[in-house]
Amino acid sequence: MSISADSHERGYYVPDDVDTTSYDEARPGEFPFRRGIHPDMYRKRLWRMRQYAGFGGPEETNQRWKELIARGQHGISAAFDLPTQLGFDSDDPRAGDDAGRLGVAVDTLDDFIALFDGIPLDSTAATFNINSSSAVIYAMLLETAEAQGVSLDELTGTLANDPLMEFVARGLYRLPPDGAMRLMADTFAYSLERTPAYYPVNLRGTLVYEAGGSVVHEFAFAFAAACAYLDAVRERGADMEVATAKFSYLFFSDSNLLEEAAAFRAARVLWAELVRDRYGVASPSGQRLRFSAAIGNFNLRAQYPELNLVRNTLGALGAVLGGCQAMLVAGMDESFAIPSEYSSLLGLYTQQVIAYESKLTEVVDPLGGSWYVEALTDRLLAEMRALLAKVEEAGGAVAALAEGLMQRAITDAAYEYQVAEESGERMVVGVNTPGSPPLEDPDFDLHEHDNTMVDRRRTALAQHRARRSAGDLETALKELAAALAASDNIIDPIRVALRNGATMGEIMTACVARYGEYDEPGMVI
Repeated sequence: MSISADSHERGYYVPDDVDTTSYDEARPGEFPFRRGIHPDMYRKRLWRMRQYAGFGGPEETNQRWKELIARGQHGISAAFDLPTQLGFDSDDPRAGDDAGRLGVAVDTLDDFIALFDGIPLDSTAATFNINSSSAVIYAMLLETAEAQGVSLDELTGTLANDPLMEFVARGLYRLPPDGAMRLMADTFAYSLERTPAYYPVNLRGTLVYEAGGSVVHEFAFAFAAACAYLDAVRERGADMEVATAKFSYLFFSDSNLLEEAAAFRAARVLWAELVRDRYGVASPSGQRLRFSAAIGNFNLRAQYPELNLVRNTLGALGAVLGGCQAMLVAGMDESFAIPSEYSSLLGLYTQQVIAYESKLTEVVDPLGGSWYVEALTDRLLAEMRALLAKVEEAGGAVAALAEGLMQRAITDAAYEYQVAEESGERMVVGVNTPGSPPLEDPDFDLHEHDNTMVDRRRTALAQHRARRSAGDLETALKELAAALAASDNIIDPIRVALRNGATMGEIMTACVARYGEYDEPGMVI
């Protein structure tokens, strides 16, 4: 590296601080895509604006989505409740009273069809933030598309389908790693064949950052998991040129907008090099890093919640300056509850102000050539490469997960983050700045959960079970169990089970019967 050792100390940067071997003459749209994955970027097409939304039952969420689409949102980003994410039916004792509380409850194929009532899937990009039960949600999507008369090759959007990040950073897992990887790979492989315009893996690097990891942890661990997924489908004979081109990411964009922009620029280089050198991918389509940016979550505060609008604006600017392909902005009230309709609209309007009023979209890579941003890009790229190599030396993402390497790194970083805030080294306005007031209730309306939701979901499930044929259901679930016991792709058997009335919980129970329920082993972190 040619970065001058005293650049940080002197507080400004000069040309000698930039690594001349990485800062080449490649233009936007050219390998290694440091300056953007398309030559024209937002001059030709804006990023997709999607608000993460879902609550209650399918009907309530359907209304919220339609309102957001009417206000200019590009497609939908579905938030599912915790029982759905874990594959429990709303009336399962383990679901407690969480049905519809932190997202929409989806128990049956009928629920999913109702969720998209009046929302045509041939013209609406559908993004699903779900991992453990992603295979079931994907099968529901296919059935709903066919119910609408939509050809499967017209489906667009993304599916999280990223189980390893649950083990590493969040904990919403159901199956052990081998079973989770089986469902992921079956979904991935099926999509490559049957839904060619869809992105069957939307890897959640954001979970690492939200758990307390650094920006370097976020990208390096996400790419390590990506290698595990690509290796799994390569073993099934998938063409890596095609598979890498149908891979997308969700990354966090914090208030430190210049670091975020530099990190996105560095990550594009790392991904392009990785798929070229490890998988022999020569096409620009496979080498391009496609990512959505998540704005606001753990960094939003209950003190002076209106300040979260400022934090979100900084994060959104970093994502745009860094060249994201899609964005979702959290509500300013998410420190208290899921976003209200008003705060969701403010998140959407934040994106629209940047898109239509800032003039940033008139130039490609506006930070290109900044000595500071280029030097920071170099540094972050070097750190990401080193950490990814460390995970690979440990045997890859699955082995590093079992050994606790990634979990320890995130825990250590989270501890340092908290200590810095409590000591005042890291300032958070309104929280630890001089004169910060005690926490008070906000002076605006919050989203109110419908406390009758659990009873309504239980009633709907009881009626659903009464309508279906017990014999046909039993046959379908036996066929699913046989596919799970063999090496057959399970998506078609799941689709058959859904058509015969199987619930989310019943299908996931069949998967648990094959692989067991994961109980995280104790480890020293």
